[in-house]
Amino acid sequence: VYPNPARDRVEVKLENVPQGERFRIKLWNISGQCLMEEEMRGGNMALSLENLGGGIYFLVAESENSRLSTRLIVQK
Repeated sequence: VYPNPARDRVEVKLENVPQGERFRIKLWNISGQCLMEEEMRGGNMALSLENLGGGIYFLVAESENSRLSTRLIVQK
């Protein structure tokens, strides 16, 4: 996930993803609310952060076979 910290947009890149594997990308705030949910195919995706305030968020990528998570800092 880059850049991190981010402002208006973040790139999500998953390495070694099998061709055609689908991921659900979810963005959670620190209160446990899911603020965004998108489907990702392959290993690259851009997410707009324009509607988010500054703070700490958690980005989670889930497929049938795996689950990855990372902390994302948004600066406004």
